[in-house]
Amino acid sequence: SCHHIFKGEHKTKEYLAINPRGTVPCLAHGSILIQDSVAAMQYLDMAFPNQVPLTPREPAALAACLQYIYEFLQNLNTKNISFKVVFDKKSESDLREEIEVLLKELSLWEGHLEGKEYLVGNFTLADIAVFPVVSQLRQWLGLDLGKVPNLARW
Repeated sequence: SCHHIFKGEHKTKEYLAINPRGTVPCLAHGSILIQDSVAAMQYLDMAFPNQVPLTPREPAALAACLQYIYEFLQNLNTKNISFKVVFDKKSESDLREEIEVLLKELSLWEGHLEGKEYLVGNFTLADIAVFPVVSQLRQWLGLDLGKVPNLARW
């Protein structure tokens, strides 16, 4: 089922029973329960093999896809300040230093997309992992992506 994070539905007793951390997303498929977005994407890609594959099969492309996912998890995702603005009601002035760090990180991702439509040739799990954060920054923070046109286009 769907849980509305802005209404705090991911913190209800029922949701916490299936995901004690109260994080989203949480995927339930039959008896399988997955509480991480990247793991859920990889599971779905493997569980439904007759669909367009989201994980590259060629070793170099697979390595690039995984590298972008790990880089995202270790670097960009840790600098995502969207939730601080939306849920903690922090202002731009409260987050000035964090915004500067975030903009530097975004410039690296801008380079990753230089001359490419997607991060790894075709649309892959890497794009699915990273794009929501870029979208949140634009929609929730109103972050101007004018200095990173590849990210804005993407």
